[in-house]
Amino acid sequence: YSHIALMYFGMYRVAKHHPEIHTTLSADDYLRRACNTAIAMFTIPDEIEGWSAYHTGLYNELVIVEILAALEERGWDLELQRLRLHWERKVQYFINGSPNLFQSEYAFDSTGFEATHALAKYALANAERLAAKRPANEKFPPIPAEATQRFLEKQLAANLFCRGCIEPAYFYLGSDYRGGGGERYTLTYMSQMGGWSVLDYALHNAADPHRFLRLGYASILSAWALLNCGTPESHYGYWFPGPQHDGAAGGGFEPAPFGNTWLEQPHTRGSWYYSCEIDLGFCGGLRAAAAVLADDPIFGRICYGGELTERNGGLEVIPRDGVRRRFHGRLDSGRLDLVLDNDRFERDGAIRLAPALERVTFRIESDNPQAHTARLHFAGVPGQYAVTAAGAQVLSFELAERATATIELPVAAGGAGEFSVARIRG
Repeated sequence: YSHIALMYFGMYRVAKHHPEIHTTLSADDYLRRACNTAIAMFTIPDEIEGWSAYHTGLYNELVIVEILAALEERGWDLELQRLRLHWERKVQYFINGSPNLFQSEYAFDSTGFEATHALAKYALANAERLAAKRPANEKFPPIPAEATQRFLEKQLAANLFCRGCIEPAYFYLGSDYRGGGGERYTLTYMSQMGGWSVLDYALHNAADPHRFLRLGYASILSAWALLNCGTPESHYGYWFPGPQHDGAAGGGFEPAPFGNTWLEQPHTRGSWYYSCEIDLGFCGGLRAAAAVLADDPIFGRICYGGELTERNGGLEVIPRDGVRRRFHGRLDSGRLDLVLDNDRFERDGAIRLAPALERVTFRIESDNPQAHTARLHFAGVPGQYAVTAAGAQVLSFELAERATATIELPVAAGGAGEFSVARIRG
């Protein structure tokens, strides 16, 4: 159910943001299908099989948070209330109850750490409403803010418990570990899925983010090592050379020199020769992909997923994360977050930053040839900000402490534009 809901929501985004692409249904039709599929996940299996989606962390179900936001934006109050009731009942179970954090489709698994972080993150974002006293006919009690914080840290500790944190080998660091520890089957799809959780915790929850930045970014990169691709000169891939294998991916890595796969097929050390569910891992890697500029206490000023240049007293970062929609600054001089819902930072273009992050300038590119708006989520030092385009101010906004402002950037026909966001008072 969660995979299908994610697919429909992805089609909703395509239909909404890309009029140049023909879709069979409208954006509203896809959003309605995403919503109803998510609701069905909580109701139909329970009615037919007695299986409850409330008690297990499921991969890709974090899309429900985005579906809820889209329903609220569209003003679909009935659909919003129905889906939110189910989702918040699951939030309550995980935070107030005693869930098994290591169980999903198997007795011991780490599939759910993408979901458990999303559940805790949702509860933190809606803490005041969730802590309020509930009507007598609702099926779950209030969720105290302190219980949410305890659960956030507990699920993170469980995530790290089965994740390679020490050994720097590429098939260990950041990888998911299961029952066999690091002896067999590493770089699974859960490496990047749970890696999103570690990286998101580093960016938005950790008092000292750098330990988690290192591990989280290693995690979201980890299973890309299984991708078999290359040039004619490299024989189209390291693991399985030949053009017929170009672009394929293994489903895991076997550290042992000899053994058997789960399907009882013999293998030698290296990548599996079938893909399993590694596409779910790549979804996690894409979901988390970002350029992150950090003042690391060990390595100094570095940029994960980007090229950093210090020029004329300022900083320039070219995103190389492959998605080019997310930039985060975690410097001693301040914090900054730029997240685009649609469009991208310009390929090979630099995000230019003032040293104290009081000003940022960037160019946007788009596949949408029509004049439109690019939605930017902006967080940084509190104060009054002005946004300029082509040298003229187009809007201003007030940013409160630890808040995020959502602003609409006007992109001209042709799909490109340069913008500057500067703090003018603070």
